[in-house]
Amino acid sequence: VGGSARLVSRLPEDRTKTGQLFVLDGDAVVAGPFRCYGKSDNAAAREHGNWDEGAADPRDDTKPYGDHPYGEWTVTRIVEVVEADKLRTYGAFFIGVEPVMDPSDGLSDAERRILNGGNGIGVHGGAAAANGGLRPTYGCLRLSNDDLLSLVPHVLVGMGYTSEPPGNSRA
Repeated sequence: VGGSARLVSRLPEDRTKTGQLFVLDGDAVVAGPFRCYGKSDNAAAREHGNWDEGAADPRDDTKPYGDHPYGEWTVTRIVEVVEADKLRTYGAFFIGVEPVMDPSDGLSDAERRILNGGNGIGVHGGAAAANGGLRPTYGCLRLSNDDLLSLVPHVLVGMGYTSEPPGNSRA
């Protein structure tokens, strides 16, 4: 993976649908696309006060337990998960990301999430849903366990990660 390599996710506006995650070096695809899911768990959002019953999208991405927010991130850690009880939740690895805080260009959803009391989030796997698909998270980006294992060799601490809004693809 070259020095300009970065992670890029492209999530649909309708978060009940899956998006794609790539490793790009310049405009070249190094790995992926990997199917990913950036929808928050509705029950957790309700339980933690991130729910507006009358809204078209009741979860606020800029608050904890919202959908995976758009913005610029940096990979801060890659943790191998060994505890049996955490493998169902995260899969074999957890790739931790923190937002790039640069309010000079207006706050991104990622920056707003931190300012609203959220913590860093990540990219991880985990057990499949009952229907075999990807399960919702608490704001992270979920991949299948197989895709996570294919992704991890291409990810480095310090690598950039962009979660692009729909229609904003650069590659």
